[in-house]
Amino acid sequence: MQIRPYQHEEDFVRIYDFLAETYQPVPYLKNWLPSRWEYMHFHPVIWELDRSKYAIAHENDRICGIVHNESTPAEVFLQVRPGYEHLKAELLDYAEQNGYRAISHSRNKPFRVVFVNEFEQDFEQEVQARGYEKWAEFGDVHSLFRFDRPIPTAKLPKGFALQSLADENDLHKINRVLWRGFNHEGDPPEEEIPGRAFGQQAPHFRTDLTIVAVDPAGQYVSYCGMYYDERNRAAYLEPLATDPAFRRMGLATAVIYESMRRVSALGAELCWVGSGLEVYRAVGFEVRFTVYPWAMILE
Repeated sequence: MQIRPYQHEEDFVRIYDFLAETYQPVPYLKNWLPSRWEYMHFHPVIWELDRSKYAIAHENDRICGIVHNESTPAEVFLQVRPGYEHLKAELLDYAEQNGYRAISHSRNKPFRVVFVNEFEQDFEQEVQARGYEKWAEFGDVHSLFRFDRPIPTAKLPKGFALQSLADENDLHKINRVLWRGFNHEGDPPEEEIPGRAFGQQAPHFRTDLTIVAVDPAGQYVSYCGMYYDERNRAAYLEPLATDPAFRRMGLATAVIYESMRRVSALGAELCWVGSGLEVYRAVGFEVRFTVYPWAMILE
């Protein structure tokens, strides 16, 4: 067994395939969905991360695990092949020795945070013994929708319509709904546009599965992205955003249902979302498990 630095050009697709190969939906996801791995790498936040700090554990040429972060250098995410759970401790050693840290704004001190599935009692004891403390209020909830029942059709307010980005793919309208939908104030900055375009370069991004609700003036006011892992017949909903001026009108429900209807028609059996918010529970998602951050303040 060897641990070596991640090399993006060579390893991105190999890790996607590794996550698809090790996908196990019952009783919970042991690793990330491959779609989440792809979404992360085509989100603009990746431009701020040093992927040379990621590392792969491999046995001969067989990938057995990876350590990486997602949105800040302080995060430690660990994915391992079933039967190789012992590698998590070694990969955490690597993270601790290779600068996985960031400054805590509340304490003005460096910190590190390790994400542990609530079912991983052994690894939970490992990180606790190292001095990490559980941040229970910041748990990463995962919810599941099964395509074993008909998907309802949501009624739209008068003058509103649904369409996909295959019908119209206006980056300025996308920028507006995502900017406002994630509660940013003011008009969306033009400098966000390259990041929106970058997201659409993801290998499995599909305009026909990305649904927007359009208001009578032609603006996008709700947005639902959908990725599909055809190998495992598993869909991944990300992102979902509704302009605050158009909430409580059933638009988020409508775009979710339409996107799920389309991915179901392609053969998807399940749809995952990394949230337990009421908007997802209301349309039929069930909370399955939580991954908790365990943090350490570094002196």
